[in-house]
Amino acid sequence: MKGLLTVAFLATSAASAPRHEVVNQGESVEIITLPESAEPTPLERDGESFFTEAPDVVIAPDWGVAELAQAWVNAVKGADRTRLLERLARTKPRPGADLRWMLNLYGRNDAAVRASVDASLSLLGPADTETAPFFEALMGDEDPIFQALGLVGAGRVRSAKSLDLIRAFAERPLPFPQPTLSMSPVDANKWYLQVHALTVIADWEGEKALPLVLKRAKEAPAVAEVAASRFWTAALPEFVAWSESRRDADQERAAAAWGADVPRASLEQTKDRLWTLLLTAKRRETRHRAAIKLGIAAAPEDVDRLLAERAKASAADRPLLDAALFASRHEKAIPVLREYVLEAKDALARASALFQLRSMMPPGDYRTLLLWVAEHDPDAENKANARRELAAPKD
Repeated sequence: MKGLLTVAFLATSAASAPRHEVVNQGESVEIITLPESAEPTPLERDGESFFTEAPDVVIAPDWGVAELAQAWVNAVKGADRTRLLERLARTKPRPGADLRWMLNLYGRNDAAVRASVDASLSLLGPADTETAPFFEALMGDEDPIFQALGLVGAGRVRSAKSLDLIRAFAERPLPFPQPTLSMSPVDANKWYLQVHALTVIADWEGEKALPLVLKRAKEAPAVAEVAASRFWTAALPEFVAWSESRRDADQERAAAAWGADVPRASLEQTKDRLWTLLLTAKRRETRHRAAIKLGIAAAPEDVDRLLAERAKASAADRPLLDAALFASRHEKAIPVLREYVLEAKDALARASALFQLRSMMPPGDYRTLLLWVAEHDPDAENKANARRELAAPKD
């Protein structure tokens, strides 16, 4: 951008007073917080006031992000605000006013608003190079909230300069393993910002970023989830080593990695290794973790093999095979789950099996089982829960 460009949010009413002013002069960018008028109270928005008589907001077909954001700020009805956010989430931002209004919205302490802004930004891509300087400027601000918005946008547009800025965030050592209630919100936000930067780098650079992600995981076990969700196949040996270790820190990393939401395709690529771990790993916790991941990726032939292994397994090993069967959610697991409901010694195990069967059995069969639990389960709480479910109105 050439020359001096001073941008401010223009208020169209007292309720739409801007929150920030962006002053951009060449490479120098300053973001100034401005006073903001009070928004309508929940009472004013939802009824019992003159705001109830306000006409519904009419959303024009050609409205962009700026118009939608201004209308949201001015809206006094909750239903209008919901419609405006839904539309904003489906609207791609344009350079200029759209981005400035996104900053206005993102600076508000409203999770629904930020989710809509994130969804709108997800529509950007590498072709939207004109937006890159705005996001790069935000990453240079001291406010972690602005930096977070800059990261989201820069991660979508992916300019070379943005990559350097994001990597600079990601390469900083994490100062503590995880945020705590005793630390300041600023410090906590900075920690989350660095972890988010690692996620963006992992998505952007692929396996090239794996050594950096694993390095940060040694400082903060939660980062292991980033490694597992993006690089499951390549990093599985590391996850196994953590799970087999006796060190508490390694077990924390293992819990984060094995508990991550891993794409099924990635699990399928490691199925042979998961079978080996389930049947032969030294630590029982490793075998249990492998069982769950194997179950999620299980094909019909894997379910048949699990049933065959279960038939010859010892009483101590059978629950590990059952964990894989239950994770598969295959119809052949229903008899085993039903057996747990009727015969398991642990009350929680019986309740968990019943809960899973709710979405797997035909409604009539499930109701019959529920009636049995309500009458015969040895645990009073299980009985009471079954009776409440039977008495609840049907959907």
